[in-house]
Amino acid sequence: GRSWALDPVKEIRVVNPMTVELVLARPYPPFLLGLPVVFIVSSQAVKKNQKGDDLAQAWLTQNEAGTGPFRLREFKVGEQIVMDHFDAYWRGWPAKHLDRVILKLVAEPATQKILMEGGQGHWADTISPGDLDSFAQRKDFVVTAEPTWGIQFFWMNAKKAPLDDPRVRKAMRLAFPYDQMIKDVMRGRGTLPQGYLPPGYLTQEGPPEKTDLQAARKLLAEAGVAPGTQITIEFSFGLDFQRQAVELMAGSLRPLGIDVKIQGVPFATMFQHATDPAQRPHMFYSSADPDTADPDSFLYRTFHSKSRYWANFGFGDPKIDDVLEKARYELKPERRAELYRQAQAMLQEASPAIPSFVQQTSHLLRGNVRGYKFHPPYAWGAIAYYNLWIE
Repeated sequence: GRSWALDPVKEIRVVNPMTVELVLARPYPPFLLGLPVVFIVSSQAVKKNQKGDDLAQAWLTQNEAGTGPFRLREFKVGEQIVMDHFDAYWRGWPAKHLDRVILKLVAEPATQKILMEGGQGHWADTISPGDLDSFAQRKDFVVTAEPTWGIQFFWMNAKKAPLDDPRVRKAMRLAFPYDQMIKDVMRGRGTLPQGYLPPGYLTQEGPPEKTDLQAARKLLAEAGVAPGTQITIEFSFGLDFQRQAVELMAGSLRPLGIDVKIQGVPFATMFQHATDPAQRPHMFYSSADPDTADPDSFLYRTFHSKSRYWANFGFGDPKIDDVLEKARYELKPERRAELYRQAQAMLQEASPAIPSFVQQTSHLLRGNVRGYKFHPPYAWGAIAYYNLWIE
């Protein structure tokens, strides 16, 4: 989760019923940016429902004890979440607001489309790009176009041959058809990555990713990769563009003598495989979405060897670790920027992942939904339901 934001906290002191004091073990510049993603829960509820020393983690998987505007009414795993507005919410309520929010888990984009067309939904977040183009022509729907800080990556298992050789990982980066992905699959809803940070960050710079099959073929030959070598790439069901991205990669690698076995699995299965070295495939395709506008929440969380993000997909480099650790605690902005430039250059050389495109999130809303606001760090549909109302 987002416990990383509290990593530098040495002590939490209760000053009075409305004030807490956080004592850091050392200066940590990104700390204030991370506080909004750390949510306060009721200590009484935690103590009442904890089992052993689990801090009520088991209980909290089916219940809530937070301070937000909605109260959990129903939670059916894999089906739906129902929330009712909380009358005593500390901010109060605007005159126009939602009394209840029902979130239905509908994995297939085609099914989402049918439900929206049939008037059974007000918002959908994973409609296919082609269908979004059709909805955009209708007056009774709104299709949003929001830039995000999310990047869709092919995560490469750096401990599984032939991807344990950085030359092979570089070849994979050079093989991916970036322009085709953005133009044909995403219908223009995305941009070319420039390194391992999203646009707008402190040191997001460098040449855009490009396809160069000749250079890729040369690197594979230098690494001694034999024609007919097979690799496995996993993606999660439900997002059609991810399937198409993996198919594009397979098609691009085929002329280079690499055979790709494509495995579509439920997200939970992919997560299990990605975090278990014994089951980890050669690659899997998923996004990285930072929690804040500081490079630390993207680079350290994703590429440091101690990171718990995707169990670090087998990658680790002590030199990169050292630069990322220095950068996260450096107080001088100019020096921090220089350290992150170094980290970017080192990641380009190591190529632990393939940044396929920077996401642009498009949500489908019925025309009578008002108050919509989007939060760019969360590419997959973080919406402030508190602000929404139906006209």
